[in-house]
Amino acid sequence: MKFAFDQTALPGSSFDEQLRHAAEAGADGIGVCWLNQVEAQRFNDQAGARATLRTVQKAGMEISSLTLDCLSDRPSPLGGSAECAEANEVIARGLAFATHLRTDTVVLPFAGRSRIDTDADLNQAIEAISTGSDLAARFGVSLAIRCALNPNLFQFLLDSCEHPDRIRISLDVADAAAKSLDAGTIIRTLGSGQLAQVYVRDVVRSSGRPPDFRVRLGRGLVDFSTIRQALPVIGFDGWIVVDTPRGDSGGQIAGLNMADARQLLRPVPTDDSPESQTCQEIAAAP
Repeated sequence: MKFAFDQTALPGSSFDEQLRHAAEAGADGIGVCWLNQVEAQRFNDQAGARATLRTVQKAGMEISSLTLDCLSDRPSPLGGSAECAEANEVIARGLAFATHLRTDTVVLPFAGRSRIDTDADLNQAIEAISTGSDLAARFGVSLAIRCALNPNLFQFLLDSCEHPDRIRISLDVADAAAKSLDAGTIIRTLGSGQLAQVYVRDVVRSSGRPPDFRVRLGRGLVDFSTIRQALPVIGFDGWIVVDTPRGDSGGQIAGLNMADARQLLRPVPTDDSPESQTCQEIAAAP
């Protein structure tokens, strides 16, 4: 497994600053994000992509993905017909841009205005994802859907696409916990072929209030032990993308969250590993 931050999880007003914070926190990679339509229009040329790639490689890191955060607001793939057409254009530009970034994953987040809450939302999302699968096949890139649905709905979504091999899942484990879904079960059901990323954050809930995602990893509802056990079962070797709450001006929270993520999702020891032997010796001691 490799650990990354999306650039939006890091402090700094420039990509170079965000990259520095990612490196200081011990990340293996960084995800490039289009935050709004201006960025989607401005940062979509080959020269810009290559310059970004060189900067990341010089830091000894990789680009984990390109995330189309701008589609969480306007244009939303769950909007009206004109808005959906505009969203499809952004997806097409993102898939093309990803080939120059040398990443094989473009993340389409269903959050904000694009959050899937109803059957109507799901049906509209399926239309957008089906179109996205055609575009992804054209560019040879995977489109990763970031949300949390039960395994049956995930499979229904994939089966509705003409090119399901080009659609993968970026599983938001905190969103799953907020919906009382078991992320470990979802991971085992999807398998490594359909799981592009595990998007790591935590969540707490209070009666009568919306879920609160501003909580340190391991302090909320997410059962990281079941996730830790499920990942090696499917042979997952992709990206763990660590989120960080807003307000981390100096990068300290990012560093803590990265350390927590590596500890919470450390590989499960085998029977002959030193860690396992130590545990067995302790158990056998008088």
